[in-house]
Amino acid sequence: RDGRVAYGFPLREQAVLSIEMVPDSGRVPAGRSRYSVVPPAPLSELPRGEIALSDIALYDARSDAPATVEDALALMFPSGTVPEGVKLGLFWEVYGLREGEPVDVELRVESEAEGILRRLGGLTGLMSTDAAVNIRWRLPGPGGQGTPFLEDDVRVQSHVLAIDGRSLRRGRYTMTLKFTRPGAPSATAIREFEVR
Repeated sequence: RDGRVAYGFPLREQAVLSIEMVPDSGRVPAGRSRYSVVPPAPLSELPRGEIALSDIALYDARSDAPATVEDALALMFPSGTVPEGVKLGLFWEVYGLREGEPVDVELRVESEAEGILRRLGGLTGLMSTDAAVNIRWRLPGPGGQGTPFLEDDVRVQSHVLAIDGRSLRRGRYTMTLKFTRPGAPSATAIREFEVR
């Protein structure tokens, strides 16, 4: 879709990913970009009783909600830039959560600029410390859940949620997704993005 191509391959240790694009004709320049990639530990190393979250994929929620990682890859924005005023879709996976296990979820989206001012204002009592988006729920909750499956004997379940991006003005944001279980370690995923 839109000329995007996705490839998947397993990485077990740090690597350099190089992407090169060479045009069919010599009239336009070629391009190359290199990135250092540090893959997460495999699921087989997740300690029993702990949970983990994937990175958060952002997509235009005017499309159908993705049900799988492959669907999310096809729909997600190609960079950390999100168009202003879009209905923003979030896709993530949770690893190790047992079926029916109670878990509280919190999603916070804070503007980088407003975050600093709010923290200072909150300390002095002159300003509210509310985030641009602050949603809390207990699973199952808003959004949707994919069909769980096992990978390396670890339960994996995808989740989707759409938020109204009209409240997000142009600027840089930090999104924090936190899963908290009674008497157990919590899991957090953080995603930075920019609205333009």
